[in-house]
Amino acid sequence: MSVRRRFRLLALVTALCTGVAGLPACAPDGGGSQAGPTATCAELAEQYGSFPAGTTVTVATSFTGVEAERFNASVADFSRCTGVTIVQNGSDELENQLRAELGGSATDLADIAVVPQPGLVTDLARHGRIVPLPEAVGANTELGWDRIWSDAGRVDGELYGAPLMASLKSFIWYSPVAFERAGYEVPTTWDELVELTDRVAADHPDGSVAPWCLGAADGATTGWPVSDWLEDGLLAIHGTGAYDQWASHDVPVDAPVAVSTLDSLDSLLLAKGHVAGGRAGAVSMTMEEAGAELVSGACLMLHASSSFETVLPPGTTVTDADGAHGVTVSASPTEAASTPAGQPNGAGEPTPAGQPDDAGQSNGAGEPGEAGQPDEAGRSDDAGEPDDVGQPTPAGDPDNAGWAPSEGTPSEGAASGAYTGAPASTATATPTPVRTGGVVSAFLLPAVETDSTSNPVLVGGDYLVALKASDAATAVMSYLTSPVWAQTRLSLGGVASANHGVDAAGASSPVAQEASRILQSRQSVVRIDASDMMPSAVGTQVMWGALTKWARGEASSVAALAAAEAAWPKNG
Repeated sequence: MSVRRRFRLLALVTALCTGVAGLPACAPDGGGSQAGPTATCAELAEQYGSFPAGTTVTVATSFTGVEAERFNASVADFSRCTGVTIVQNGSDELENQLRAELGGSATDLADIAVVPQPGLVTDLARHGRIVPLPEAVGANTELGWDRIWSDAGRVDGELYGAPLMASLKSFIWYSPVAFERAGYEVPTTWDELVELTDRVAADHPDGSVAPWCLGAADGATTGWPVSDWLEDGLLAIHGTGAYDQWASHDVPVDAPVAVSTLDSLDSLLLAKGHVAGGRAGAVSMTMEEAGAELVSGACLMLHASSSFETVLPPGTTVTDADGAHGVTVSASPTEAASTPAGQPNGAGEPTPAGQPDDAGQSNGAGEPGEAGQPDEAGRSDDAGEPDDVGQPTPAGDPDNAGWAPSEGTPSEGAASGAYTGAPASTATATPTPVRTGGVVSAFLLPAVETDSTSNPVLVGGDYLVALKASDAATAVMSYLTSPVWAQTRLSLGGVASANHGVDAAGASSPVAQEASRILQSRQSVVRIDASDMMPSAVGTQVMWGALTKWARGEASSVAALAAAEAAWPKNG
């Protein structure tokens, strides 16, 4: 999972286990209720050592905003108990900074780094810019992670990158409420997904509701969601054998199997009436804007990873597929979803003071119980409220599924020159829109072949590397690759975990819990994001841009993939 996978400039938290000032409720001295492994302060000091005052380890990351706060919270106990001050240097420019290391122009970036792609780990190792990981880190990796993850961090048989965090990328986010109200069913095969897409488009010929949102815009890394679609689509349509050949470059990037996948995605995702904003709007829409469109009901499906919940509008409720066990997205890292003062505690169970009794909806303490107010998971029953997905609301509400009525200045929160059809303000979007009730969940992208026991799933991950060697850096890396740290970080929200030493029940939402269970299962068929494994000059520098042109309609599927193939190193 990279900065692009976690969606930059996060402003939200969805945590089940939090404590004072954003620290985990599972304090190092044994308090709290966090599921999974914990350690006391004495145990941390005994295992990792006590260091003299002033000992500092610098960590270069792509973490900014709330994500940086989460990382700092996850290492606070370790620092206090061992004496090692961990200084995080988070930057959206981390990938460029690391590539500068490849050219020899950067000399003192950090002691260790969290690298967003394993392909970049390989580049750094072969240029002599990182050192092999200590034995203790290798032992943690072998114990906690399946070989597909650890092998991605090996270069010429030596472990240079240790998997740190993971995401499941094969999710289709949707609203169970909107689906039920419209009579749509979650597809279980690729053909059913195609049929559902066509039906949604046919049900809304005026374009008020689109089957899909995309959200491809992300500054210098624009296009990665399209790359995710290509990789996941190839895996779902053609299977693991074809995917492995393509990902390992046994066949060229522009092989017929990849071209045909793009053509299939063109008809599924980008055909007229299928994507919110049309081709151009979908490419210039950010993931944050796409999330707001999904919650408003302007689109009904969106392909995104398990960490997508972190960019949903505040007040959105993330549930399981039955619309139960909801966790409400908060607006700040100090607002826990841990049931204080009447907050929902799961599956709509009431807490005091008239707080929600069904997926975050309220029914007591003076709140209306009828006459158009939501009575179940945000569903309206009468009194002028919509009775079908995507129908307009009266008296000044948007007349086209929450889209702005005119062109011109981008909506609040949008990047300059970006998509202008998103709701007027993503940050202030109504917490419980009428079409979805503010309730979302996710299902796995279905595969063409249905006779296998498990759909193959696409995954991504961050990798820990050592730029310098020191005893303090070894202690920090050993802790970061331990199940105790992984459990603590999981509880803070925004990530899933493939570490077998972690209790998936400690994840921040039903979707994150399910993602962690799938990632940890020995029966899951897992494939790492191919663009992350490719040489960075191909996967992250050329292919994303070429696929952006394709999605916009400026390049054919053949031309886009040929551009990526042309960038492949001649010796690789």
